[in-house]
Amino acid sequence: MAEQSAPESIADKPELVAKLIPLSLTMGVSEDNEAANLIVSQLEQNLPKVGAQFNVMVFPMDVLLEHYYRQTARTCDFYFLGSNFMKDFTGNPRGYSPESFDLGNSPNALVDPVLAEKTRALRDAINSDEGTQKEAWVAYQSRLADMLPIIPLYTNTYTDLYTASSRLTNYHPDQHWSWAEAIVYAKLAQ
Repeated sequence: MAEQSAPESIADKPELVAKLIPLSLTMGVSEDNEAANLIVSQLEQNLPKVGAQFNVMVFPMDVLLEHYYRQTARTCDFYFLGSNFMKDFTGNPRGYSPESFDLGNSPNALVDPVLAEKTRALRDAINSDEGTQKEAWVAYQSRLADMLPIIPLYTNTYTDLYTASSRLTNYHPDQHWSWAEAIVYAKLAQ
């Protein structure tokens, strides 16, 4: 078998780079966010290899959320945020309507009646048989991917980096509906 060499980087082909309009991405992160810093480090190392520009804007958390929920003009292409997703995620049936957009309930900034209808169908299928649920889920995800390609950075393992490095004990948000329920049982170690 012939030995393969490493693929060439577009950065090594200036004649091609000169003809391209570079992809420029700006990521919004919160202050002192170790997890975001790891992702930023990886993107800073790798995006320039494909000719992309990468910028980072650091915000206090309240300002970051104002941008994310469009309470102020967005200045970033994407944000590094975690979410306390409900365990029974079936989408917000009004989440892609103009009314919901105006209220800031559509963080992806989508207004799409077809997606809103597919979301309603998904919610209606929750008590249906598995095949109907799967069909509704695939239809919803397919339309969402067509409207807004999303690259999820997620896992089924819940990790709270702050809690892991603090004195907070008996805090298990993965065992409760929300952090608000979990925090009731938490204690600070002496």
